[in-house]
Order: sequence, then structure tokens, then C-alpha cells
Amino acid sequence: MITGIVSFALLLYQSRRGQRSFETAIVGLLAVALAGFVVSTIAAAPDGSSVVSGLTPPVARYRLAGAGGRHAGRNRDQPRPSDLTGRPELRA
Repeated sequence: MITGIVSFALLLYQSRRGQRSFETAIVGLLAVALAGFVVSTIAAAPDGSSVVSGLTPPVARYRLAGAGGRHAGRNRDQPRPSDLTGRPELRA
């Protein structure tokens, strides 16, 4: 309900003030959302190493941990994708 009201208010604002003012209003709304995320992150006081760990892609974490090869990160109890074909001639 709130989203619908704000959307219609923004469209009304765009039609009365023009595109440039509308874009400025959207940037302002994004800035408010960003400020909320920053404040909540600071209030939570996360551990620095956890933040850096969360920013690195999983593939990089596997490489940093020393896992390598074609099926890195796969549980050893799970079959390889090539074993699921059921055809021995297609297995790697």
C-alpha cells in the first residue's frame, strides 16, 4: 500500500516538475536507503574479517583454502557430474 502511494506521488511529481527533478527525487530516496544500511551495519559492529570474507566470491574462497581441480568445493560423497550420465563411455 505504501509503495503504491509513493509510486503515484513520484509520478505526479514527475509530471508537474519534470524529468530532472524526478531523477533528483529518486537519487534522494536511494541515498536515504543507503544511509539506513550504513547506520544499521555500523550499529551491528560486525567483525572485520567476516565482512571481508562476505565480500569475496565463493570461488576465490575455495582457491584460498587450497581446494583445486575440476570439482573443487564438491562434497566427496556426491558423484561427479560426469558419473550421472549412466553411460560408461561418457564418464571422465
